[in-house]
Amino acid sequence: MLQRPSPLDPSRKVSILGFGGVRLPVKSGNLGSQKDPVDYETASRYVDYALAHGINWFDSGYHYHNGDSERFFGHALSRHPRESFWFCTKAPPWDITTLADAKRIFEEQLKKCRMSYFDCYELHSLCREEDYERTFVKTGAIEYYKEEKAKGRIKHLGFSFHGRPEFLQRILDEGWAEIVTILINGKDWKGVNCSSDLYKLIEKHNLPVVVMEPLCG
Repeated sequence: MLQRPSPLDPSRKVSILGFGGVRLPVKSGNLGSQKDPVDYETASRYVDYALAHGINWFDSGYHYHNGDSERFFGHALSRHPRESFWFCTKAPPWDITTLADAKRIFEEQLKKCRMSYFDCYELHSLCREEDYERTFVKTGAIEYYKEEKAKGRIKHLGFSFHGRPEFLQRILDEGWAEIVTILINGKDWKGVNCSSDLYKLIEKHNLPVVVMEPLCG
């Protein structure tokens, strides 16, 4: 069965397979390029095909395709009813040094994506505890995202993770996250990214997991 009730919102169904926006078709045909312009016509056909066949989870990020991934999804998904899909994008830690940065980027993302809310909004690529502390905690960005969640402009708040289990444990214990994206594939499950250990921690907190790079990218 391609869709099932979402653990985030049982009243809505979510597809088991998602549609990632980090490697969209580009006009040059250079698959995987982050510099070449996205081929909106071809990629839009992919989105339409996905929705027609039950895939309704779409994922992007502020820097994917030099920022064009979010813009593309704004174009492609605005042609479909908002309630027919889930959309997740991410806050870029590399660009946030102040609370004003976090606010400006969030507003920019909503505008680019042509949406009034995000189903999921994740802190992108958390790796080191000191970077998380500097970027999201000391700036007040975490509290800001909680406020946006209370307003309904973020339905569910989470993060994508590339760090050590000890750091993951700290974030999970803080209690604000509702969903986590991690690497799960044959290489990383028992490899340097220790995905099996990360998954066990997330499972103990009873949070849903989004699988990143199931085929090792």
